[in-house]
Amino acid sequence: MRRLTSIRPWTLFGLLLIAVSVLGISPQSEAQEGPKQTFQIMALHPTPGSIDPATGAIRLTRTRNEIWASVLVTDLDPNSAFTMWGVIFNRPEECITNPAGPVRCSMLDLAAVPNPARASAFNVGAFVTGAVNGTANVSLHIRSGAPPEGIFLLFGEGALNDNGVKPGLHEGNGFGAEVHLVIRTHGAIMPGSITQQLGVLNGGCPPSTCANVDSAAFPSVTP
Repeated sequence: MRRLTSIRPWTLFGLLLIAVSVLGISPQSEAQEGPKQTFQIMALHPTPGSIDPATGAIRLTRTRNEIWASVLVTDLDPNSAFTMWGVIFNRPEECITNPAGPVRCSMLDLAAVPNPARASAFNVGAFVTGAVNGTANVSLHIRSGAPPEGIFLLFGEGALNDNGVKPGLHEGNGFGAEVHLVIRTHGAIMPGSITQQLGVLNGGCPPSTCANVDSAAFPSVTP
């Protein structure tokens, strides 16, 4: 019986190149597309007049259509309820607050009507602190498109403050958006009101005092 001649390495490589050219794929195409993910980390800063400043940071990972955040924080009030709010400026190049800086946008650009920054704000998570040192480790996930049905919308079309913008991270804009994440206190945990404290802008207030206490701002990245 005749033995089949083995395919030489250079012949196999040539066949692969032909397949690549037929499919229209360049060996350099992945590099030209840019990174699959980017990473940022920012320290938390007290908001003006904060009643509960914390020590900590937020780690942010982006893809083209999704954003993940890890909130690592301590020194908050213990035995308390907190919500997390995402502020998405889809077109930070249109912000007028600080157009020359890395962080370009602020509340001024969020509330503007009409809204060239295409900005919205909505609840992205919540947590409670323990009894000892006010520590929390929280993971957040923001997909492109509209926020989940039932989420409290603070700014955007149909929100508490309607600025005419479809809320959420716009499709394909995971790298281009400027993202602000805000921690808001809802006071000591109240078992009878805990769902409101963890889901609504002023849940539990009164009798507690609700206020933004810490935030981190992430400039857009160049993929």
